[in-house]
Amino acid sequence: WKLFFVFFLLSFLFAFFYLRYTQKTYNVSASILIRVENDGIFSELSALEDLSIFKNTNQEVENEIEILKSRPLIENVVKTLNLNVKYFTKTKYTKRFVEITEGIPLEVSFFDDSKYQKNENFIVKINSEEEFDLLNKEGIFLSSHPIGDTLATKFGTIRLNVQKEFLQEYLDKSIYVRLNSLASTVEGYKSKLNIGINDPKSTVVILSVKTKARERAKIFLKSLIDEYNKNIVDDKNEIIQNTSDFIKERLDIINEELVGLESNLQSFKINNNLT
Repeated sequence: WKLFFVFFLLSFLFAFFYLRYTQKTYNVSASILIRVENDGIFSELSALEDLSIFKNTNQEVENEIEILKSRPLIENVVKTLNLNVKYFTKTKYTKRFVEITEGIPLEVSFFDDSKYQKNENFIVKINSEEEFDLLNKEGIFLSSHPIGDTLATKFGTIRLNVQKEFLQEYLDKSIYVRLNSLASTVEGYKSKLNIGINDPKSTVVILSVKTKARERAKIFLKSLIDEYNKNIVDDKNEIIQNTSDFIKERLDIINEELVGLESNLQSFKINNNLT
């Protein structure tokens, strides 16, 4: 019984610390309706869709899914939301890194494109609402600066702003800032993003992400959908503009041809004394 008691005690302690310090994982999802526009031969055969004789909807939906998962689309979202910058603290006893996903007390803004090509780590220690210390990743003090100032560092030109409503909890604490390269961040979000349809006959697409950062995942999915819609609008505007330019070009050619025909007809009538 002593052995059972020891195993029970160790299991209880392990479970307690696991539940106490392990971050929760959330499944965040969103759904969008893909509007399938049939034209040409597809519109002529649309009457046969209910009979399953001819149907091309699935292929079009799959094409849109591939666009939603495309690297350029996700890359634009990562750049817009600065998702390649993350903030961490260390647990009190285990000294394990825990990402700050909600109520982030500070925001580090980078002002050069080199932030997308490299991985950097440094530490920020907020002394007050007006001043912070900058340390390297080993915790060695580098310099002190007023909050809101733009400064040049080996990490690039940065500026630190704080969220005062979340600041008190992190005063005199070290916040670990991790800058990831754009390529690795995009690849990370591509691997986390799941896109599919629940019903093969439906054009409703489900996007989902499993993450510890629930609010960030919500913003990511919303921004991804917004970027997708923007691309659709841009594509349609480009098609409309190209069609308009083509029609204008053809009208100019036809107008020149008509003017030439009118001139030839006038000359013919004059030469043959018809007018």
